Amino acid sequence: MWYAEGKCWKFQRDLPKFAQVINPPVIHFFYSPLILSMYKGLVLFFLGSILMAARPVPPAPQTVLTTNLPGPDVPPAIGTLLLKYGCTACHAPSSKLVGPSWQDIAAKKYSKKRIMALITKPEPGNWPGYPPMLAQTTVTKEDLGKIAGWLVKI
Repeated sequence: MWYAEGKCWKFQRDLPKFAQVINPPVIHFFYSPLILSMYKGLVLFFLGSILMAARPVPPAPQTVLTTNLPGPDVPPAIGTLLLKYGCTACHAPSSKLVGPSWQDIAAKKYSKKRIMALITKPEPGNWPGYPPMLAQTTVTKEDLGKIAGWLVKI
């Protein structure tokens, strides 16, 4: 008689067809309830993984954070540009971060042309007590004009 975790196969003919050619110790291993439950778990894991990978993931909502900040009203179009070029990493509407606030920059009463020049080629002497700003060479002239025009109007 062959035993496999409480099941008794009296004759080899009682085994499934594919198992009739396997040695009894191998049958004990592959037909034990523990191993069968492991197979079931692996199958369910892979099926779940496939289903999770196949489901669509909704896009994350895009928000413009500058519209809720205190200080001067930031138009949505300008807020988008400020976020796009990373201006909000160093500048805030009314408080000092790394660089001066938008209100402090506007208080200097620079012309639009001067602000555009200072963004592309900063002069650290204009802002003592602040770390020097990196030249923002990736900002297009059109976007520079929009940002500088907004700063002049504050």
